Amino acid sequence: MITKHFPFFLAAAEEANFQRAAARLNIAQSALSRHISALEEDLGGVRLFERLPRGVRLTDSGEQYLSDVRRILESVDEATLRVQRVERGQTGHIRVAFTEAVVAQPLLAEALRRFQAGFPEVQIDLIAMRSKNQREALRKGRIDIGFFYAEMGDEEDFDWIDIMTDDFLLAVPQGHRLAGAARITLEDLAAEPLIFPSKWHAPSTYERLMAEFRKRNIAPNIVAENPSADILNCLVSAGIGIGFLITSQKDRAPANVVLRPIADFSLPLPLVLAWLKDHQSPIIPNFVTAVVQSV
Repeated sequence: MITKHFPFFLAAAEEANFQRAAARLNIAQSALSRHISALEEDLGGVRLFERLPRGVRLTDSGEQYLSDVRRILESVDEATLRVQRVERGQTGHIRVAFTEAVVAQPLLAEALRRFQAGFPEVQIDLIAMRSKNQREALRKGRIDIGFFYAEMGDEEDFDWIDIMTDDFLLAVPQGHRLAGAARITLEDLAAEPLIFPSKWHAPSTYERLMAEFRKRNIAPNIVAENPSADILNCLVSAGIGIGFLITSQKDRAPANVVLRPIADFSLPLPLVLAWLKDHQSPIIPNFVTAVVQSV
């Protein structure tokens, strides 16, 4: 390749003397002369240097070639830096999905602030997405990393770090008989119209909740299913029924919705930051570090 002669040409041009150029490159002067001759031949017989009694001088063609060679080498250096930054996860983009529970926490904003400060050239695409959909999106490569509620079996496909563990509180309208009860058990809900998490949007949570009722031989009177905390609060406020609100979203309950713990009931929901086990993105570890520092 013609570029193999560049270091020899550059040294000769800058030193204006083959002997000094050869010493600079730690090679014999004859070897340097062969490289220059070979370069001139590869260029189609172009004469790059004018030989002088003491040293050499670039011809007009040599001056032009020197300018171009410096530009090419500068571009090569820039390309090297760019590819090294990609390899280190310092540039590119990352697609981050999150559930509504994460938005209610300061964690996401703090993690984004830290990540942007450390990696300003990485573009972040934020995508609101339910846990169920995040799993499919990760497997199909539509997102790179996601905050979602882990389920049994997720460990087969994903690595993750724990963010927090949510649980459920009972949401009842103000003035309801359970709003001021000294102690509430799951048995107290047997005759109540219940609003369950959506079976479609959160099938695992729905089934786990049903299992708790079955263990106590209670047939829940489900009058509605809700896909979000805001819809649950609306239904409870309207007197449609009572329901279950996760603890991380308790601050979103309106004044006319009372939140109470259920003494004999706990349904831990581990919220994690997860990514595919076989991912190839060098940006993901950097984002994970920013999240860990923000937890």
